[in-house]
Amino acid sequence: MKQRCACLPLFAILPWGLSWLGSFGGFGGERGRVARRASLLVPARLVEETYGQLAGAGCIPRRWHPEGRYGIPIQVAEDAGKRLIPLLANAVDRLPPDVRANLGAGTVQLREKEIPWKKMPARPICPDVGDIVRSRPAGNFTFAELFAGIGGFRLGLERLGGSCVFASEIEPHTRDLYTRNFGHVPVVAGDIQEVHASDIPAHDILVAGFPCQPFSALGSQPAFDDERGLLFREIVRVLGAAKPRFFLLENVPGLLRCGRALATIMEELSSAGYEVRVETVNARQLTAQARKRVFFIGFRSHASQASPPRSFELPRIPDLCLRAEDVLETEEEVKRSGLLEDYTLTDEQFLRLQESEKWARRGGMASTLAWNDKVCATLVGHYGKTLRKGNSQLVPRPAPSKPRRFTPRECARLMGVPNSFKLTGRREDQTPGMWYRALYKMFGNSVSPPVVAALCGSILATSDTSHLPKEAGLSAALELALEALAPRKLLVWRALPTSRNPHVEASRGPLEAGGSCGRGGQIGLGSGQFLAKASTQLRGSIPGWGD
Repeated sequence: MKQRCACLPLFAILPWGLSWLGSFGGFGGERGRVARRASLLVPARLVEETYGQLAGAGCIPRRWHPEGRYGIPIQVAEDAGKRLIPLLANAVDRLPPDVRANLGAGTVQLREKEIPWKKMPARPICPDVGDIVRSRPAGNFTFAELFAGIGGFRLGLERLGGSCVFASEIEPHTRDLYTRNFGHVPVVAGDIQEVHASDIPAHDILVAGFPCQPFSALGSQPAFDDERGLLFREIVRVLGAAKPRFFLLENVPGLLRCGRALATIMEELSSAGYEVRVETVNARQLTAQARKRVFFIGFRSHASQASPPRSFELPRIPDLCLRAEDVLETEEEVKRSGLLEDYTLTDEQFLRLQESEKWARRGGMASTLAWNDKVCATLVGHYGKTLRKGNSQLVPRPAPSKPRRFTPRECARLMGVPNSFKLTGRREDQTPGMWYRALYKMFGNSVSPPVVAALCGSILATSDTSHLPKEAGLSAALELALEALAPRKLLVWRALPTSRNPHVEASRGPLEAGGSCGRGGQIGLGSGQFLAKASTQLRGSIPGWGD
């Protein structure tokens, strides 16, 4: 009976080592040669379960298929009720325990097949763009960062090759964290109101996340009646003195409902000599968090400019389909920190939470906790302070333990801050609660670096003097997003081939669309299948990304 070959979709990607088919013994020789390959004969009903077990142990190969799929050929055996799963050359000696048990019981059997030599198709690449990641220019533009916070803008801009010439941040402990990660060049200034405009070096792009509390939907939105709202005018002052070519400002969506304040902001930015665009962007395509923010994008007007700047377009970003499980630390990891019980709600706190009307209205534990398959709620600066009101999302723990708060590292990952970003240590005068609440505030008030990289890449690409390809912003954004994953999940992504595939459909929507890759509601299947679909979008969206 002639064997039929079917490619099993990548239903569950687990952190196993990637081994290409060409690594098989004898495979890839001259035409006419054959190779012997061990396969596992498995009942059809056990194929998916066995495939997952073998994948988790790194016992099966994966290869690129011309149709744009990634997986291995699973063959229908002579017995139509069974399937053959190819194994790696050295996999027989390290089969996972469950598979060994099935072998011993005779449920599955080992088989050896002769495989004729066959030249595999080359993985398609884009010859005109090449590998953007490795060819990114360094230091080709400068920027200044006001209200710098932890340096979210800087993380995104430096990944594009930018050089920071000025930064200011008024909070001492936040400045310490900034300096810990970026060093003392430039020296971080304190209160921007005390900095003379002439002391700010010339720069190409000004970035700032000006204080959002006056415009937040969580308050009464006093806008410019709040003295913090007036800090926006410090941005206008710097724009008027330094005259950078571009600016990127970030704030909360509630600002759009402050009609008078919004009109004032637009008028003052225009009067400073800029054409201004306002865009609402959701970071959920690049992070595991639903985080809508308003961005003011400015282009300096030049009456004598020889040619107008190229038109700005929002970057088209594929949805990475990230969820809570992609950023959460395991129970053992949190336990090793020695703070698991500090993060966990007490019986009294949990009882008060259950009595909260808002928490009950939102669906209680089933709907509000950061379950593995959920997109997390927006992280705010006061996270963890209002637990009993149901305003802070919590992480479920194995029963009978009560849920816990996010750890500071998990908060960083939710923002898209890479794992290499150093956190501050706990000071002697700080309790654990004081320490992690301070970090909650820093990250909750920050900006998402992958979003910054994507937007600024598109902004800089409009300049006739910029040599930054428009795809560089997308590449940098994706690098940052993946570097913010939990290490065990990052291994999954590194195993995904990412060269451009002309057969794969590109992402349909721009950054603000917040499109879905069909992950919602499929609980218990693991993240791999969703990552696979997101990977398909990546391959279609960014030429040469990840090669």
